[in-house]
Amino acid sequence: MIWSMIVTCKACQKRYLIEKDDLGVEGRRVRCVACGYSWRQHKIEETIAIIPPKPATFDPGYTAEIRDPKGFSWGLWTGGLVTAALALYIARGPIVAEWPKAEKIFTALKVPIHYPYKGLVLENVVPLQIEQINGAAYALKGDISNEAGEVRPVPAFEIIAQGDCKYAGPISRLHSLMRRVKGKLLGHPSQADSLCVLEAWTYRLAETRIFPGEKITFETPPRPAITGATDISIEF
Repeated sequence: MIWSMIVTCKACQKRYLIEKDDLGVEGRRVRCVACGYSWRQHKIEETIAIIPPKPATFDPGYTAEIRDPKGFSWGLWTGGLVTAALALYIARGPIVAEWPKAEKIFTALKVPIHYPYKGLVLENVVPLQIEQINGAAYALKGDISNEAGEVRPVPAFEIIAQGDCKYAGPISRLHSLMRRVKGKLLGHPSQADSLCVLEAWTYRLAETRIFPGEKITFETPPRPAITGATDISIEF
């Protein structure tokens, strides 16, 4: 005869048959194999039954897993490292764009860095003031050229209007404050650090590819004047 007891998962109601002695005096932490829920199981004397060694009447395909609370989950640790490494690999382009020194690290690790817009240049960008029935509007006109030796995808342009922070939202004001503090700490403050982003939007050209040596002239759709804006820039 084997002294056993039936325990039930509180999350999915899956039932398991475990031996009484596996729980110990103070109980043990167990985990439901079906749903992953874990709990601390103590002996419940009134539910103990004497089960002869014969096939169980409930689902014999599952058994309760006894977890050692002092054990170390190497699988979880390894999975975390793999996930972090994959995230760094996928985001290597934006990381290098924000922190150029990271390129040396990726190069040392022999991780290739792909620059989809390398060789693309914005030039001759000028603001245009357009009078409309509803008032003044602004647009940007310029050229994008491909100085690379291969075909490049045409990027989406991000247009940013900056100006007096009193017209900006709290997040934009916070970013402006952080730039000013950073400029003072590094010893090269800039007048542009005192500006806040008032509005930003995306503009896409009809063309999707630009060939080597090609130049595409663009003009953004008119946009109503933004109160407090003193600077409008375009980038990709």
